[in-house]
Amino acid sequence: MSRGKNTGAAPGVYEALDVYEYTSPLGPEARFSAVLVSGVDGETFQFTDASIPGAASITGWLWDFGDGMTSAEQNPSHESSGAGLFNVRLTVTNAYGSDVLQKDNFLAIGLPALTPAGGFLLFVLLLIAMAWRKRQSPGKDGGL
Repeated sequence: MSRGKNTGAAPGVYEALDVYEYTSPLGPEARFSAVLVSGVDGETFQFTDASIPGAASITGWLWDFGDGMTSAEQNPSHESSGAGLFNVRLTVTNAYGSDVLQKDNFLAIGLPALTPAGGFLLFVLLLIAMAWRKRQSPGKDGGL
């Protein structure tokens, strides 16, 4: 939609002043967070709905954890069903509509954590490998 003023050049000819889109504040806005609560026999996460309801209370939640599992609870817990990176999607609904929020690669399950000490060790090993490879590369004259 644009608003404008008549330039006076001819009846019905307008100069556009600005263009904007109207978004209804009536529908909900999906938001969420999660924390790891257990990691013994599978990683269990507690999800918290932080959605903004809009002009009416939220009446429905649909969580998709990216691993084939879903939930219709407002604040579900979810135990992982396999290793990998998973997208998590929350759809919230009220009387005026629905909204979807997807967080890509939100859950990293069964992947090795890189601690500061492990990161340093990896860095040192990469330096050694690069030095060894450089020594094994033939020089400009074709020799070692």
